Amino acid sequence: MIALDAGAAQDLTITYYDVQGENLQELRASLNARGPVGKDGVRHHGHVDWHVGWNYDYAPRGVGCRIGKLRVDVKATMVLPRWTGVDTAPASLQQEWARYSQALRVHEDGHAAHADQAAEEIQRRFTAVGGGMRCAQFGEELNRIGQAVLDEYAARDKQYDDTTEHGATQGARL
Repeated sequence: MIALDAGAAQDLTITYYDVQGENLQELRASLNARGPVGKDGVRHHGHVDWHVGWNYDYAPRGVGCRIGKLRVDVKATMVLPRWTGVDTAPASLQQEWARYSQALRVHEDGHAAHADQAAEEIQRRFTAVGGGMRCAQFGEELNRIGQAVLDEYAARDKQYDDTTEHGATQGARL
């Protein structure tokens, strides 16, 4: 995990699952049978699971409390298909797979971007919390704000899938 500074990248791990097929129908069947299961309980061709966490310290300042050090961490795992028979397939099928794979990656990168955006929003909202609150309440308020941001970006992830039909409108359709 890494601290999120301006312009810093997330800790992204990409894993692959193997698919087989000698034509589009067989590839589709393999993708549908082997793809990762999303949070919705449905099998998809790709998936990103992300987590944003935070650590901070705070200290009394005047009549209230202010944030001191802040660390926001982003960890994401992307799961994508890998076609094991691509080298022996006809050129037209290889090209279709390359187009599809690129479109699927673009779609999944959109999910990964939500993690970065959530981390940046948490950082922004935490640093905007005023100092008029007592320290006993300050930490509770920061954690409430952080969870609200995570909920907001989880909803954005769902809306993104609904809007793009899980990437189909972005070309991730085989």
